[in-house]
Amino acid sequence: HTHTQFCSLMHRRYSEFASLLVPQLSRSFEAPLSSDTDAERKERFNRRRVVLKFLAELFVCGLYQDYTILLAALADAVRLNH
Repeated sequence: HTHTQFCSLMHRRYSEFASLLVPQLSRSFEAPLSSDTDAERKERFNRRRVVLKFLAELFVCGLYQDYTILLAALADAVRLNH
C-alpha cells in the first residue's frame, strides 16, 4: 500500500499526477498476449494482475473516478484467464 500512499501524496502536490499516471498504467492492457511463448504470456499476465490491483487501489483512494478504466482492465484479465 506504500505505492498507493505515495501516489496519493503526489496527486495532492501535483494535481495532474493521476491524470498522467492512470492512462500509462492502462496501456499495459493494450498489448496482445497471443504471440508470446507460454513463459512470456504468464509473466505478462502476472504484470497485468499487479497493475489491475494497483488501478483498483488508486480508484478506491479516489485518485481517479472513471470506473470504465478499471472495468476494461478487469474484463481483459478475465478474458485472458479463460
